[in-house]
Amino acid sequence: MNNFFIIFSIIGLLVLPGCNPSQSHEKHYTEVKIEARAADFKVPKKMLDQIETDLVGAAAVQSIYLFAPIAVVLSADSNAVIKNNPTRITFPNGGGKIDLAEYVSGQGSFYMSFPKEQFETLPTLEKLYFISDRTKKKIEDEEFGLGCGKFIDIKNQFESLKKNNYLKLNTTDLRYLYVVSGYYIFVFKNNNQISLTHLHITDSRYPDRFCSSLYKQ
Repeated sequence: MNNFFIIFSIIGLLVLPGCNPSQSHEKHYTEVKIEARAADFKVPKKMLDQIETDLVGAAAVQSIYLFAPIAVVLSADSNAVIKNNPTRITFPNGGGKIDLAEYVSGQGSFYMSFPKEQFETLPTLEKLYFISDRTKKKIEDEEFGLGCGKFIDIKNQFESLKKNNYLKLNTTDLRYLYVVSGYYIFVFKNNNQISLTHLHITDSRYPDRFCSSLYKQ
């Protein structure tokens, strides 16, 4: 396990001045602004190797890594599911963690999305990785989750994830935990400049249900 994961911060990232992703007048949101810088976290070494190979390659100019901000919206058709519905959470350069225990309060369906305006001044998205923090589980003949530490590039869903009602989640049998628990790694590129940000989704009400507890051993 230790050979498979490396600390994200060792890349020597700089700060990327970006737009304020919370600026929007399309809809009223309860705004939650996170000021603290994100804690270090671990990602698969294979993923970083893939970034270097696909985006940097054998270029003579050394790549430059920067941090970018990120914002996410949690909403629901019923105010009984999401506290202060809808809520937009903004993070500083580098991203951060959302503990769904602080936002999901009832039973039913809710949505998670990434407001599109925050990406307007960022370089082109090249990769959008999701690293699962849950095991697979079959619920009513339907399989949920990828499995511990498994990761995929979901760039092809990027445009859809900007829509408020695309990623629909449900609290029944904790289905949402298997679908979204983990790390979202955004990789933007402009020439030799690679900008990164991340979002960590967890729920502190169920500490023993996440794979990340294994990484600490």
